[in-house]
Amino acid sequence: MASSFPVKHWPATDAILPSHLIQLKNPTIFQGKINSWDFARNWVPELICDLLGEKTTTFKVCPLWGTRTYRKQFEEDQVLFETDCQFVEATFADFRAWLGEKARTHAGSTDDPRGADSNVSSTGGDDGATACVTAQHQRDQTHEGSRDAPLTKKARLLSGNPLIRYPPSQYWVYADYKYMTEVCSDVPELLCAIDWSVFGFPGRDGTQSTLWVGSRGACTPCHYDTYGCNLVAQLSGKKKWTLFSPEDSAKLYPSRLPYEESSVFSSINVESADLSRHPNFATATAYEALLSPGDVLYVPPHWWHYVQCMEDSVSVNTWLELPSDDNERVKEALVRTLVSTVFECSDENSRSKWVNPNEVIFPLEQNIQLLCMALTQAAASQHGSGWSGSITAEDLIAAATDSDVIELMASRLLRRLGDGNTDAAKEGGANEGGASP
Repeated sequence: MASSFPVKHWPATDAILPSHLIQLKNPTIFQGKINSWDFARNWVPELICDLLGEKTTTFKVCPLWGTRTYRKQFEEDQVLFETDCQFVEATFADFRAWLGEKARTHAGSTDDPRGADSNVSSTGGDDGATACVTAQHQRDQTHEGSRDAPLTKKARLLSGNPLIRYPPSQYWVYADYKYMTEVCSDVPELLCAIDWSVFGFPGRDGTQSTLWVGSRGACTPCHYDTYGCNLVAQLSGKKKWTLFSPEDSAKLYPSRLPYEESSVFSSINVESADLSRHPNFATATAYEALLSPGDVLYVPPHWWHYVQCMEDSVSVNTWLELPSDDNERVKEALVRTLVSTVFECSDENSRSKWVNPNEVIFPLEQNIQLLCMALTQAAASQHGSGWSGSITAEDLIAAATDSDVIELMASRLLRRLGDGNTDAAKEGGANEGGASP
C-alpha cells in the first residue's frame, strides 16, 4: 500500500544548506523555493519546443499503457525498459507539432494518463499512423474547398515529421535526460534561468542540470541511482513519483540488465506486479508524491523511484555529488567490465536486450583503464594520496576468482536456479489443475 512522505514548507527567505539536504533520510518536497525562477516557471512543453526549434535530439517513444498498441506488444505486468522503446531523431519543432496534433484530437482526455484506445482505425502500416495522416490530409483538403487544394502549412509540417508515425492516442513521447549544455547551447538564457543557489549551491545552474520534457503517460522504469542524490524541480504539468526505501531493495528484485551505468533497475512493473512471480514485493512500502509546478523533490541516495507524467510536463534536475561516489564508481567500473566481457560473447538478440541504447560497450583494455582511474580517485579520497600502481587483466582475474567471490557467485546462481524451478513447478501445478497448457 502506498504511503505519503513529509512535505517541508520552508520559508522562501530561509536559506537551505547542502548539509540540511544530506541529513534528510526520506524524500522531501520543498514548496515555494523556486519562486525566484521567474522565467523557468513559465516553461511548458510548447514554449521549450518553440525556443529550441530546429535543435535535433533523440526522443523516446513507447505505447501508452492500456492501448491496443501496447496490448499487441507487451504483457500487462511487463516492465518497459528503454530496450523496449523506440528512439527517434527529431527536432523540438517536430515534437511541438506532434503535441499540437495531440491537443487537436483531444488524445488522452481521460483521467488515466496511461491512455485510452483511439477510435481511429488503421488500414495498415504503423497501427493508425497511416489513418491519422490520411484523415489530416482529408480535413485540410476540405478546408481549402477542393480535393486538389494544396496542403496547409500545418499539414506540410506534419508530413515531414518523423514523430507523426506515432499517433498521440497510442503513444507517448519523451525528451528525457537531456543535458542542458547540449540541447540549450544556442539558447543560453535557458541555462541562466536555473539557479540552484536557493538550495545552497551557488553557481550551479543549467550547465549542471538535465531537462525532461514529456507527454502525458511518459514514464521512467523503477530504478535507483548508484551515484549521488537528486534535486528535481517540476516546472509545468504534474508528475507522480513512486518511491521505495533502500531497505526494500531485495523486495524490488534488482537487476543490472538492461545495463546502464549507475542505474539499478527493478524487475517489477510496480503498477501491475505479478505477485506469483515476485511475492516479496507484496511487503514493500511505496511512497507516492504528486509533484505540481513549483515543487522541488529531494531524493536521498539509493532510493528507488518510478516516475510518470500525469500531464504534459517539464522538469529539470541536478545530481549532487557525495563522498561515497568514489567507491560507487569503482563498483560501476567492475560491473561495466563484467557486462562488456559477457556482451562480446553473446548473440545479437541478447545484445539488443542487455544494454540500453544510450550506453557504449568498451573493449577490455579500455574498461581496465576506467577501473584504474576509479581506483586512483577512491584511493586519493580515502588516504589523501594517489595510487600509483596499475591494474592488469591478470589482477582482474585474480580478484574475480577469489574463493570468497566464487563461493558467493555459486550460491547466488544455485539460488536463482532453485527459484526458476519453483516457478516452473507452480506453472506445472496450475496446468494439472484442469486447464490445458
